Amino acid sequence: MEAHPLTVSILVIYLGLLIFIGIISKNKSSGGLTNYFLAGRSLNKFTVALSAVSSGRSSWLILE
Repeated sequence: MEAHPLTVSILVIYLGLLIFIGIISKNKSSGGLTNYFLAGRSLNKFTVALSAVSSGRSSWLILE
C-alpha cells in the first residue's frame, strides 16, 4: 500500500508545526526545562488525576 504524496506532506507539515510550537514554548518558559515539563509543580490535584486517568485509559485502548 503506497501513501499518497498529499497525505505524507500534510503529516510532515503537521509534525513540523508541533515541533516548532514546542520549541517556541520551551524558549518562552522562564523557569527552564523543569518548569516546562512539570508546569512549575503548580497543577492542582484534579488536573493531575485527570491526566493520569487519561494516560492509563489510552494505553489500555492501544493494548486491546
